[in-house]
Amino acid sequence: MKKLLCLVTLMACSDPSEQQPVDAPSGDDSQIVTDGPTDRPVTVTVMDEGVGVAGVSVYFQQPDHTVFTKVVTNASGVAATVVAGGGAVTVVDPFANNTLAGAPSHSLRTYLGVQPGDELLVVGDDDGENATVTVTIPAIKDFAFANLESSCGGTTLEALTGTQVELYGCDGMADLVVVAYDELSNPLGYLYKANVAITDQGTVNLGSETYTAVPNASFSYASIPAAFGNVFGTNTLVSPRGTIFATTSGSSLTAGAASVTKRRPLVTSTTSVQQLGFDSASPTMSAHTVFHWQPAAAAHAFDGTGKFLPDFTAAPSYTAATRQVSWTSSGGVPPDLTFVSIDAVRNSAETMFWQWKLIAPYTATTLTLPALPTEIAQYVPLATDSVELVELGAAKLPGGYAAARPLYFANLDGPPITGTSGTISLVSYSEPNTVRTTGPTKVKAAIKAKAPRARR
Repeated sequence: MKKLLCLVTLMACSDPSEQQPVDAPSGDDSQIVTDGPTDRPVTVTVMDEGVGVAGVSVYFQQPDHTVFTKVVTNASGVAATVVAGGGAVTVVDPFANNTLAGAPSHSLRTYLGVQPGDELLVVGDDDGENATVTVTIPAIKDFAFANLESSCGGTTLEALTGTQVELYGCDGMADLVVVAYDELSNPLGYLYKANVAITDQGTVNLGSETYTAVPNASFSYASIPAAFGNVFGTNTLVSPRGTIFATTSGSSLTAGAASVTKRRPLVTSTTSVQQLGFDSASPTMSAHTVFHWQPAAAAHAFDGTGKFLPDFTAAPSYTAATRQVSWTSSGGVPPDLTFVSIDAVRNSAETMFWQWKLIAPYTATTLTLPALPTEIAQYVPLATDSVELVELGAAKLPGGYAAARPLYFANLDGPPITGTSGTISLVSYSEPNTVRTTGPTKVKAAIKAKAPRARR
């Protein structure tokens, strides 16, 4: 969640006049092509382990896909060129390739419907530096143990002093919550400390802090569709640095409504985020997930009116002749975008495995894969390939597709929450669908043992 908040803040709140210009990648393919002074390039930045990845091939296609520009990322992981509104961008093998069962493994990320000025992020691992700190917490009557949670990790503390805790990606600072419990796991009190300095092999001394009684928090749900019989979810408190506390709950629904009470720290300077899932009494092809956020308070209320997307009504399919992923759905409110992830194996000889992830403006029944440039056209699945749709879904969020596009492949730690309150709705086809039943099995077995480093 920390990376997510930093990215959202950077992209939504920065003043363009304060941003530094982005250097075009060097080489013949790296020039930013412009048609006039008002043209704004589409920029792709590829990062892994917190640094730019050089040498990644990025293909920028004009809307009809017949004209393209290949740009290789520079030392900062940046590639850029001008693309007309509605064009496509495909990033090939942004991270280290894998070999599965002796077959080369590749990965692609494609954005459809890009717009001039887009700043697209493709991010792999970005956990930052690890830090081991020695923690001291205040005493409290009947203390048995405490849970330390922070914006960069946490653990259980069984002693008041001397516990070594390993944190991840603090970048020198963290926000901390400590909840103390008795031997029956009843919460005794909590403390919150923001902006705590974190240094490797350093100390975090909270011994002079004061505990506050852990209050009750209520979570209410209304206007949930009749098809659902239960609601379950995770509530997180999110500080400006990231997630600092999480708790889970669930309840049966009566006439589309429910209410749950949980004891939970109340840190009023944070945002309360509810990630909700729903159970249906009858078999369904759709998995609905809703993220709802508001300022942290004693009560968190969610009203489902207009928040649920169409249900899938038939298994999706892929047709090689038209390059189309097709599905049927009904009901719900119109989504903003569609996302697809395809695993493919080249013919019965198992000569190549690849994963292709795409994000596109929503259309009601189909997503057409772009006609890729000749030198990467081998990644368009053929009728003779074994093709599996491992993910198909749709989403609706504040800001629409324009807000999701830059961050979709950024490997975020949570939903892109913006503003004081809001909702993100998702629906996914509930089970992976093997489009072709004939085909190789050796590579698929290897995938289960070692999945490729393709991340969303």
